[in-house]
Amino acid sequence: VWATPSIEPGDVVILSVKSPDTGAALQAVPPGTTVVCAQNGVENEELAVARGPVLGMLVWMFALHLEPGVVALYSSGSPGVLDLGPWPNSSTAPESVAIAEAIRSAGFDVQVRENIRSWKFGKLLCNLPGALAALGYPATRELSEELMREGQACFDAGGIEFVPPEQIRKRCAKVLPGRIAGRTRPGGSMWQSRQRGAASEVQWLAGFIVKLGKKFGVATPRNAEVLAASGFRSC
Repeated sequence: VWATPSIEPGDVVILSVKSPDTGAALQAVPPGTTVVCAQNGVENEELAVARGPVLGMLVWMFALHLEPGVVALYSSGSPGVLDLGPWPNSSTAPESVAIAEAIRSAGFDVQVRENIRSWKFGKLLCNLPGALAALGYPATRELSEELMREGQACFDAGGIEFVPPEQIRKRCAKVLPGRIAGRTRPGGSMWQSRQRGAASEVQWLAGFIVKLGKKFGVATPRNAEVLAASGFRSC
């Protein structure tokens, strides 16, 4: 159940719900309101852009959901990277700088990027191995790389521009895992969702790769396996 927020003309909404909840959350946002999609995957922006101006945001931080509205930040060094930019076909370029300055004043590392779509496609590749721990798979380097290679092959086949994962990791290298009360963060965002019994983002990550594979004729057996293990059927 979504509470209706008080949104005034000129306000900016930062959407940070999980992808399965994006549609419901957008119902509470008045048409024409600028929305910043601080989410994994690349399909949230496409849902939001039908309602008004949209910025994509690449999020890289080590956080733990405790309860609605309460998050523990396990990042050390820089608290997090929150690069943003106007989503294609969205007229938000002037607002990008002002929003970036506001977020930067809170201590986050922010850059405005004209090609934020390419950065978010690259981040999607980085997110694919995140499902392994959530599903109880051994998160080996070999399996992680297989998931990412399938995704990259789909992007290449579809002519989709993306920033290589190694470039994204270099950009975010100052964000380090930290400790709270001597403890490290117990798991990533998909692991946390599974522990809470919340809807999984796997369909918007591995499932997105499987969907692209079918569209462009690329085999994606590892991502299909992860998707099936999450309880979803291939698209």
